[in-house]
Amino acid sequence: MNQIAVYSDYKIQLLDKQEIRIALTEKEKMVADLVRNTPIKELSEKELIHKCGILVQGICADFGIRKIEPDQVLRFYELLKIYHHELTLKEVKKAFELLAVGDLDNFLPKNYKGETDSAHYQQFNLVWSAKVLQAYQRYRSKLWVKINSINQKIIPEVSEEYKAEQRTLFIEAIKSFIQEYQETGLIQVMHPIYLAEFFVMNGIVEDEKVAERHLKKAYQIYLLTEGSAKKEKERMRVLQEAGESNIVVEKKAEHLLALEMVEKGFKRIINGTKQL
Repeated sequence: MNQIAVYSDYKIQLLDKQEIRIALTEKEKMVADLVRNTPIKELSEKELIHKCGILVQGICADFGIRKIEPDQVLRFYELLKIYHHELTLKEVKKAFELLAVGDLDNFLPKNYKGETDSAHYQQFNLVWSAKVLQAYQRYRSKLWVKINSINQKIIPEVSEEYKAEQRTLFIEAIKSFIQEYQETGLIQVMHPIYLAEFFVMNGIVEDEKVAERHLKKAYQIYLLTEGSAKKEKERMRVLQEAGESNIVVEKKAEHLLALEMVEKGFKRIINGTKQL
């Protein structure tokens, strides 16, 4: 098993600790254990498309959505493949279950009345599904913060050693990404936002905020890849004029900024001005 694979198994290793399982509620254990399934990025295109169709039908049945447009199923598939490939399909299904019982209310955006915005208006579309999955990601992140916090409390005598070991694994993974960048000019990082944060924390690059140019570029990519239909372009135009943000565009803009920061960090490490 290579260093990157070892690092990616970290969460499963935590969930196998009895001390952590005892400290979690049954619901928390059920959600956390979903990471044991195959992530979307490892599914074949044919399998993912087929399972997306089945998944969308189940979601629509649960929420009383009677009409499903084929193009929306395809766009849901693209949303998962591009922006949520680290999740498992069971996690995607669970996200909508948590929405139905109100567990995502604190993680959803607010509408103009200040109320939780979870309305689907009898349509299964990209905006609604992206909103739900983003809320689930926030819910999921909070859960894993809790799990990591529990882990730090149960292994205080080896915490520094354990941290050093995990850092070594992470550094080895970064070195492999840098080598690939030198050989191909490509940045093949699964989670560039996390790596950008690591570079900032270690003084390799400066912290930056999403700029207008990132949003414009993300919007252009969105129209080319997600919103080629005329009606989608018009809907996006109306949203922009109204000053409302699109969560998919915002996330893509953050991704673009992270890639810029990662590349800057790679170049500084390669030319020797910064070190890991």
